[in-house]
Amino acid sequence: MIEVSNMLMVGALSRNIGKTEFVCALIRKLSKTHNVCDIIVTTVHENDYDFHGDVPDADLYLQGKRSFEIKEEPLGNADCEGTDTAKMLYYGAKKALWVCSSFKDLAAVAKEVVSTTKSFEYIVCESNSLRHHIRPKQFILLEKTGLVSAKPEAEVIRTYADIILNQFDEATVDRIVSNIEK
Repeated sequence: MIEVSNMLMVGALSRNIGKTEFVCALIRKLSKTHNVCDIIVTTVHENDYDFHGDVPDADLYLQGKRSFEIKEEPLGNADCEGTDTAKMLYYGAKKALWVCSSFKDLAAVAKEVVSTTKSFEYIVCESNSLRHHIRPKQFILLEKTGLVSAKPEAEVIRTYADIILNQFDEATVDRIVSNIEK
């Protein structure tokens, strides 16, 4: 397990519960006074179309023909309506990376991510799966009360959470950022 003391990792127990909106709010707040990098990790599993949609070349990851890929969003693409990485740049990240990997290659991803982002004061990472290999400063898990998770790893991921949020507002984001800046 790699300890990354300047990373906030955000996961979710299901889709469409506001994870990207929450990460944008964290980046907007942190980037006012800090150099921030965003990382979005897509982990390709068998039969997970419902979780990540149409991942380009997903079969190559599942067949072991591709281990992982890291793509940097060009700074000129910052856009609040664009891809999720473009949104992160728009809200203040100085660098935004999209990582696509098979589950079995996440240990290598963890090492590469740490190496690639060591110059940043804070790293905000969207991932459930990477938490198996990285111990961040805080792992924040979003869930909706009453919603049963369809993600197979949900109960394991829940045990890693430092904070579990059912909802958030600006005050919640302010409180989280204040606590990590101590």
